[in-house]
Amino acid sequence: MDANKIQASMETTNRFVRAKLRTCLIVDSDTISAWQARALQLNSDILDIVEVLYCTNLRSRKKSLRYFWYYVLNLFAIRNTWTKSTPWGPFIGLNSKIHQFEARTKGVWEYIPQQNLDQINNANIDIVVKFGMGLLRDPQNLSARYGVLSFHHGDPRSYRGRPSGFYELLENAQHVGAVVQELSNTLDSGKIRAFGSYQITRHSYRKSLEHLYHQSAYLLRIAIENCLSESYVDVSCTGKNYSLPSNLTVIRFVTSILRRRVRRTLYGLFFRKLWSVGSTTIWTEDNRGKSELEIIQIIPKPKGVFFLADPFVTENGSLLCEGSGNRQERGFLVRIGRSPSVNLLHSNELNDAHLSYPFPVLLGGHTYVLPEMAEHGPQKIFKLSDADELIDGQLLLGLEDFRLIDPTLIYHSETWWLFAGIVGSEQDTLNLWFSQQPTGPFSAHKMNPVVRDPSKARGAGALFVSNGKLFRPGQNNCFSYGNGITISEVLQLDHDDYREEPVSTLSIDGLKGPHTYSASSDFAYVDFYQDKFYALAWYLRIKSRLG
Repeated sequence: MDANKIQASMETTNRFVRAKLRTCLIVDSDTISAWQARALQLNSDILDIVEVLYCTNLRSRKKSLRYFWYYVLNLFAIRNTWTKSTPWGPFIGLNSKIHQFEARTKGVWEYIPQQNLDQINNANIDIVVKFGMGLLRDPQNLSARYGVLSFHHGDPRSYRGRPSGFYELLENAQHVGAVVQELSNTLDSGKIRAFGSYQITRHSYRKSLEHLYHQSAYLLRIAIENCLSESYVDVSCTGKNYSLPSNLTVIRFVTSILRRRVRRTLYGLFFRKLWSVGSTTIWTEDNRGKSELEIIQIIPKPKGVFFLADPFVTENGSLLCEGSGNRQERGFLVRIGRSPSVNLLHSNELNDAHLSYPFPVLLGGHTYVLPEMAEHGPQKIFKLSDADELIDGQLLLGLEDFRLIDPTLIYHSETWWLFAGIVGSEQDTLNLWFSQQPTGPFSAHKMNPVVRDPSKARGAGALFVSNGKLFRPGQNNCFSYGNGITISEVLQLDHDDYREEPVSTLSIDGLKGPHTYSASSDFAYVDFYQDKFYALAWYLRIKSRLG
């Protein structure tokens, strides 16, 4: 995703910050990492870097034979696109002041000289962003209105210390975390201003870290907004404090990764997920907690359809689903009527494109469909004709630069809200836009991405009301795609904030899934899958990727 486009979207919708914040940047070399540069770029509309604290005596870490294989791993697997060095000079103004200094050290702590502290404290600084130095002693001695913000890659509830993502991958954790913390003069006691959980690529350390650093850059915006509103995230910092892994631990780590790669390769060569759709009981607020669903009736698959998934109930009781043929991987859309009738949804605009997630919208007495069509192009909404054709495609204005995953529309509080993932980050982040009309123009929510958690971010069906409360189903993709559904109660949905709280998980006894939930007045429908051996699975996957 283009950072410039995201930045422009944020600039047009930011209603909270009215003036740029006088900012001090802490660095320890002429460069910063690419992900740090991206964080600054995404916030260039609200940060005015007027002072730079440049520590010139970065402490070299002692290398030992005990960690030899870790340094080898770092060389070949950890360094990635987002850890590459880039100059920080372009992010400061012509009149910005640079204060070079040598830090005083005592044990593991580093101190900024008093002279330099005085220079910053006299500069009327609003906020300090720390992208350099190690353990900074007494950061609150820096007089900044909103404190000193520092990134930490790891979920502090479970994994503190270093290296980022290593032990999470080794121990097969659900996710890898990242926080932006407002530093205090007591270690790990500062307020967490932003927190995110991100999906782990279990067969690749490099890809896991690339995704972690790439997505964590968004947290700076969230942290700044929370500083301004005096909000924080209630996350404890009580997890185990890890250190660099020994040579033996690295060998265990590499062996584990290789085993996962072999299993993944064999599955891709010879197995497919056989998705099916079935009816089940309706989830209500009374079912908070873990809910084991029972399939009441499996929907028969039409002739020539290998799998059915993504069920959505329309106002007339029919089902819209994604289907796929026996000899293809690309999805198409199917309507299953109350009678045994089954019809493919045709569209002259979307021929040969992968289609899924046929989200129905009732507008003016007519059914419209908002399909996932990211492979085809920008998002459109289509009218569903009586002949089961998708016609009169209308572009959703304001979203032309995005490829949306699982777009979900709801009218709430006299506003149209669109929830969707974006290609490349759809498994663990959810974005939100709003408009006065169902076709736009849409504006991005200032807290985007509003959800940063692979256990619930990706859309799993329409938002719904139970006992007067609003709920959102989200996919649990922590360990694999379609691993289950998390139901979250929407606590706040407005132009300034979005908050939700998970209240239930949905699973199916003896089956894998579900990953889409849709309810009518009588029944709910879910999809589920089984792993099916198919000798030509590898061929279909290659064919699908080649188009």
